[in-house]
Amino acid sequence: HGGLVAVHEGTDWAQLLEHWLEFMAHESCGKCVPCRLGSKRAHALAKSGISDSNRDTLGKLFGLMEDASLCAFGRLMPGPMRDILNRASSSRTV
Repeated sequence: HGGLVAVHEGTDWAQLLEHWLEFMAHESCGKCVPCRLGSKRAHALAKSGISDSNRDTLGKLFGLMEDASLCAFGRLMPGPMRDILNRASSSRTV
């Protein structure tokens, strides 16, 4: 299974990251802690803005989720979110 998402050229990457993390937090089944709490924490961090500190914390959180989540949702979701975070960070001056 795979997916393709088209993103408009003028997209606000930080807003897109917040949107996808909100979706992830809502869609987590809640069975494992890394995904259940990690997705909620990631959404809260993205919602508060993409600062250097938040970017570093999100990177560590995504790594933990990839390593410790029980299912593919929690293990694979951080990859695309990390890509969006990198675009959000490079498109803004913080």
